[in-house]
Amino acid sequence: MFINNLIPFTRKSECIGWLWYLANDFQFFLMTPPIIYAYCKNRKVGYLVAALLVVISMVVNGALTLAFNVSVLWGSADMGFNGNDSMVTKPWSRMGVYFVGGMLGLSFFEYTNRRNNPAFCSNTVCLVYDKIQESRLISILLFIGGIALTSLYIVPLGLFLADCGQVSN
Repeated sequence: MFINNLIPFTRKSECIGWLWYLANDFQFFLMTPPIIYAYCKNRKVGYLVAALLVVISMVVNGALTLAFNVSVLWGSADMGFNGNDSMVTKPWSRMGVYFVGGMLGLSFFEYTNRRNNPAFCSNTVCLVYDKIQESRLISILLFIGGIALTSLYIVPLGLFLADCGQVSN
């Protein structure tokens, strides 16, 4: 039924532990047709619904993190909270990323079909796509920026884990 990321709530008693992500993905897949329907009726409403789901995910994650003092290691100063059980495997923690990808997919759809429907390129996204496609320098700078942002997340985490003795240098 693809609800194994919600029932049982704790990961200690689940059967096939790694299938929690498949359940998340299927739940998001089921949420997508109403968003696409809203998008087909009114593009702004479709984007708004997807953006609202992203914001809800961010607010819920922020509230759980703040309320239970969640640390980088998914533990908590309040030992009654397990970040794995309440955050990592749950759809409210993962849907933000999924729907950001959905919005980027919709914007790319608009960009590739702008010749068939001129109204598609009346937004800033098409201008950004055009600039990226026209300029090799901008493409290279965005590539380098993406690598730099990825390094900002990975390098400190590696240093942190090395300091904790979990990763050997």
